[in-house]
Amino acid sequence: MAERQPTLAKLPRKSPFGSYVYALNFNVGVVKVGLTSSPSKRIRTYLTTLLPFGISIADQWVSEPHGQAEDNEALLLEFCRARASTVMNREYFAGLAFSDVTAFAATLPYVAIRTGPSAPVPSETRYIRWRQIAAIIQNRIDDGTYPAGSRVPSVVDISTEFEVAASTAQKVLGHLKSEGLIRTEVGLGSFVEPKS
Repeated sequence: MAERQPTLAKLPRKSPFGSYVYALNFNVGVVKVGLTSSPSKRIRTYLTTLLPFGISIADQWVSEPHGQAEDNEALLLEFCRARASTVMNREYFAGLAFSDVTAFAATLPYVAIRTGPSAPVPSETRYIRWRQIAAIIQNRIDDGTYPAGSRVPSVVDISTEFEVAASTAQKVLGHLKSEGLIRTEVGLGSFVEPKS
């Protein structure tokens, strides 16, 4: 179940629970939106690179680390592109109120990754949402929820159930197909391959 996207007060380092979406408001009226695995390192780089030119960060917003950060970055970039008077290098925007950006960013879908003694810590430093969804569907295939020959969820079904972009759902199905777990029949959908 998605909830409102939390905002971090302090700049964190890398997390095993995903990447971070961020927005920076520079003192020259430019807003930068992006994705990073380490907000403290990324923002420190901006500060040291831009300071000699008299540019500083006037305000910032950083999400919690999460598996659907790539999708949320795309949504935030789309929001900014539609409202900015000028778009520079895909991720820099002028003529855009930073308060509007952060208000929209706070509404981005966010599914917290379970933590605690019963939840395993992902082994990858960058935890990717599509891999998590692929593992869930693979478990459903393994436990017989989707028996051999049965249809697996479509791109639309996966997007709806897990509240992710269609591109993420396509990655899930592509991965399952490359693993030999499903086959795709054009116009009909994807089906569970029989176990050999």
